[in-house]
Amino acid sequence: MAESMGGDVLGQVLQAVQGLSEQVKGLSNRMDKLEGRMDKLEGRMETQHEWLQRLGLEFMGTRDEVKQLRLEVQQSREEFQQAHKSLGADVQAARTELQLGIRQMHDRIDRNNDAVLLMVSGLQRNTTERFEPMEHRLKALEVR
Repeated sequence: MAESMGGDVLGQVLQAVQGLSEQVKGLSNRMDKLEGRMDKLEGRMETQHEWLQRLGLEFMGTRDEVKQLRLEVQQSREEFQQAHKSLGADVQAARTELQLGIRQMHDRIDRNNDAVLLMVSGLQRNTTERFEPMEHRLKALEVR
């Protein structure tokens, strides 16, 4: 049961990590495209600056577009950071859950080991001495 619980937690962690990883990749690609567009527009702005007297309106439009792109890049960065924080929180929660499952599994193993040792020691005694102390020990284990 502990193995299946650990497997379920691990599966959930993997799904969360894969989902957030895809989001991060998408945001990263979007940021790359936006930065490329921004660089291209800034290059155009430099060229257009020379023609400012003739092309004043186009320059203003391009500048506004660059401002808009900068806002989009900033928004994408914030989304990326939020996705990164969310991934970290999900991984930490899964790690805590996995550690709890492992601790419970180790406790079960210890109890089973104690029970086996009691049974082995009981088998080494003669039959009349064995049953009463063994019952007390098993009850003590059950309480644990």
